[in-house]
Amino acid sequence: MNATAYPQGSSGHVPADSPAKRPVRTGTIVWGLVIIAAAVLLLAWLLTDISFDPLAVLLGLLLGGGTALLIGGAISAFGGRNHFTSGGNDARRPTEQAD
Repeated sequence: MNATAYPQGSSGHVPADSPAKRPVRTGTIVWGLVIIAAAVLLLAWLLTDISFDPLAVLLGLLLGGGTALLIGGAISAFGGRNHFTSGGNDARRPTEQAD
């Protein structure tokens, strides 16, 4: 593995002077939304007289989350995020220093 392709130090952390930002992962957003939706439905069920079929709610959340993951992955793969193919998050080329 080429050490210049990744601006990380030996500890695995990106240095503070690195201007490159990491992209937001689709999976993180989707799973966060699924958990929030489940929590809101649980609160609505506990605080009101609304009744839910737990299997139908789980099925709806998983179908919606899976669809969102597939769409986000397709967007990422087909040009939504081209920085994965252009040399990583930090596409700058290292400069050579004269000795």
